[in-house]
Amino acid sequence: MTPEQTFEQLLGLGTSWKVIRTEFETERNTFVICVETEALWPEESAKCGQRVTCYDHGGAAIVLNTIQNAATATPKVACNE
Repeated sequence: MTPEQTFEQLLGLGTSWKVIRTEFETERNTFVICVETEALWPEESAKCGQRVTCYDHGGAAIVLNTIQNAATATPKVACNE
């Protein structure tokens, strides 16, 4: 199992998330986990019943500095009803 697969499973990211790169910053004793969320938007749109938009995602990947922050450092979607 690759480090990317390990973090996908450990964090319970599901099929809409893909860990594309992991790094360990020794000086900060921190894992950096880059996550691609391209498949997330169709899934969230289906849940909402219409197309959702992402309003705070700065690129193709999100960097999660700590596992503790993983749940709060995710992109947020707007369901425009």
